[in-house]
Amino acid sequence: MLYVFSLPKVNANSAFVRGAANGWQISGITTIQSGANVYAQNLQLNYAQDGTGSAPNITSQNDQIGVLGTNDVPLYATIVCNPNMHKNVKQADGTPAVQFFNPACFQPAIHGQNGTTNLPYLAGPIYWGTDLTLSKNFRITERQGLQFRIAAFNFLNHPLTSFSSGDPNLKLQFDGNGVLKNNSTFGIADYKYGHRVIELGVKYSF
Repeated sequence: MLYVFSLPKVNANSAFVRGAANGWQISGITTIQSGANVYAQNLQLNYAQDGTGSAPNITSQNDQIGVLGTNDVPLYATIVCNPNMHKNVKQADGTPAVQFFNPACFQPAIHGQNGTTNLPYLAGPIYWGTDLTLSKNFRITERQGLQFRIAAFNFLNHPLTSFSSGDPNLKLQFDGNGVLKNNSTFGIADYKYGHRVIELGVKYSF
């Protein structure tokens, strides 16, 4: 969304005050985007096992050969419910965490069969940011002018959450009994980025 506002004029007796206070303009851009598909970002959703156990679908090998008999096919977990629903994980202090996928929906693939290769849309954190610019044109002569501009990117200075490349919170790691070892952290976006950037500029035209 793009917007432009002209600040109200100041009626003052002094020509200097009117010249300095009037003519200011505020413009901005606010961008809101839905969360990108984390699978499309090549973030790893394949899983690793760490040994044998009582579950019949757990093998002693944690790679494609151990489950599928080949390295030519990626190994996937089996999705048993909608990963985007019923997310309920709390942090160590008891406060809700920013969890994007339900870990209970992922189970190890059965030995000799691959898991769910056609993954649903797994939306990550949304993006939203606001950039503002304050500017004013000063007329020096009929053909000469001066523009003062101050721009603030990420004006509100709020951090954005995201998944990093190869994020461990997107790796499914089952134990020998088919239990997800990183259940408390899987699907949580704890990587933060973004800060306010301010730029000052002056343009002389003639």
